[in-house]
Amino acid sequence: MKSRQIYPIIVTLIILLWLSYMISAEQFVLFTKWWPMSLTMVLGSFVAGASAEGGAAVAFPVFTKALHIPATEARTFGLMIQAVGMTTA
Repeated sequence: MKSRQIYPIIVTLIILLWLSYMISAEQFVLFTKWWPMSLTMVLGSFVAGASAEGGAAVAFPVFTKALHIPATEARTFGLMIQAVGMTTA
């Protein structure tokens, strides 16, 4: 099977696994509490994809100023998303 054909299958399986976990463990309360983080990362991914900036360049100021997340945690999160994003790219 070609890699182009297997990619949608893998993405679908990951989403189904995530949904089944969130439903069975009743963890959607986390999503409702932290939805601004998800929105920030969606916007950050658009900026990262459309420019040479990384998603963390958008996420860090929003996390620290708007969401009041400590700078050390926002920095570590930014480093993690950069590392994962660059590894998978």
